[in-house]
Amino acid sequence: MSMTAFGPDRANLAVHASAQLASLWPMPTALLPKALAIDPDGAAPYVSDMATLPIITLPNPLLRKRSAEVERIDAELGKLADDMLDTMYAAPGVGLAAVQVGVPRRLIVIDAAKEDDPPAP
Repeated sequence: MSMTAFGPDRANLAVHASAQLASLWPMPTALLPKALAIDPDGAAPYVSDMATLPIITLPNPLLRKRSAEVERIDAELGKLADDMLDTMYAAPGVGLAAVQVGVPRRLIVIDAAKEDDPPAP
C-alpha cells in the first residue's frame, strides 16, 4: 500500500478490500459499502445499470427445490428479468431461469434469435 501526504492511498485500499470481499462471498458490487466502492460517487456514465449475476450450478441444492410462483409483475421483477438477460448474454446462453441466479421464482428469460439476427428476448 502506498502512502500519500494524507495517509494510506485510499484508492488502493478500496480496491484491495473489494477484492478480498469478492473472494469471500460473490455479491454484486452495488451491495458493497460506499467506503469500499471504487467509484463512491456513483457509477461512471459508461457503466450499465444492469448487473451480471453469479450463475449457480449443480450440486447446489437450491436447483432441486420447487420455485415460488410469480404473484405480481412489478418493477422489481422487471429489474430481475433485465439482470438475468444481461447475465444470459454474458454467459453466453439462450435461456436462463431465475433459480440459476439464486432466486427461487418461476421466471425464465429466453432469446430465440438465430445466430446472425439481433437479440430478440
